[in-house]
Amino acid sequence: MTTAEQQPQPVRQSPDSASPRPLALITGVGRTVGIGAGIATGPSFTAEQLPLLEEHGVMADATSMEQFDEFCTGRPGKAVGLRLRVPLPKSLHNIATFGSGSRFGAFATDARLKEILDRTGCRLTRLHTHTGQMSPQHLTYKARYLLAVAEAYPSIEEIDLGGGFFALYADREQAKLAWASVAADLDDFERRTGRRIRILVEPGAAILSFHGYLLATVRSAEHGHPSFQADVLTVDASAWNFSPWHKPQFIPLAPRHENEVLRPTLIAGETLYEHDFFGADSLGPRHPVPLPGMNRGDRIVITTSGAYTMTNSRNFNRLPLPQEYVYASGQIERI
Repeated sequence: MTTAEQQPQPVRQSPDSASPRPLALITGVGRTVGIGAGIATGPSFTAEQLPLLEEHGVMADATSMEQFDEFCTGRPGKAVGLRLRVPLPKSLHNIATFGSGSRFGAFATDARLKEILDRTGCRLTRLHTHTGQMSPQHLTYKARYLLAVAEAYPSIEEIDLGGGFFALYADREQAKLAWASVAADLDDFERRTGRRIRILVEPGAAILSFHGYLLATVRSAEHGHPSFQADVLTVDASAWNFSPWHKPQFIPLAPRHENEVLRPTLIAGETLYEHDFFGADSLGPRHPVPLPGMNRGDRIVITTSGAYTMTNSRNFNRLPLPQEYVYASGQIERI
């Protein structure tokens, strides 16, 4: 938090790992590019992994009361974090939000929380939330709710507000006003309690999603598909494996012509999955884009493909992921 009396502090990059394997990036190569100790939260973490996390300065935040009990019982007397479900009011709910209906996290009112802390001597030092895409009103409501929880648990030092910055920054001025409101609430909390709460945010998708380009080659082209009412181009990459929820732009690399005719086109992936389409909504609907007629062997650049999509990739049909390259110091290097 920064007030008029405080000088801004350098931002510490501390990634949130959703499973044990990405921790290698945090504890290994991540340190060479200035990435500090991170946060770990996900159902796959176990108490047996906590000593290794602690060795690298990483504290795990439990995603359920059972996992919270496991962490506390396995490491009594230690600091621990907990992911909470935030009961958002109906006015803040939409298809991209997750409040009480999330399958992750615990409710702050769960009676087991205090019982586990009392029994194990652990200290709840961090609250962690992910509630989907945030509007300015969503952000201020969530921050006030979590500060109320922090007031009930004097050991809390940090609040992780999660991500959801695409929607929040759709109107930057409103976003700034929302953060000013959060800062005022933090100042008020400090005046009343004598405690300063550190706020963490996770803008990974908002920062990285637009970076990176996928170069794909058309394997087959069906012009005027009878069901889709569009050309269907199948390329040598998979949206389902690589970027199932991103909406990229498509840039043909063939020379453009002044009077070319643009055709409604769908870009399909190379898996044997019927819904493997680039740019489809997370719930499935497809949206044809206007492109010039393309054929087998033509190449196309697909934007919004890079670090964030690669981190969340999978290998359905055991297909390999795209080879990565980075442009640095005037040269292209293979990663």
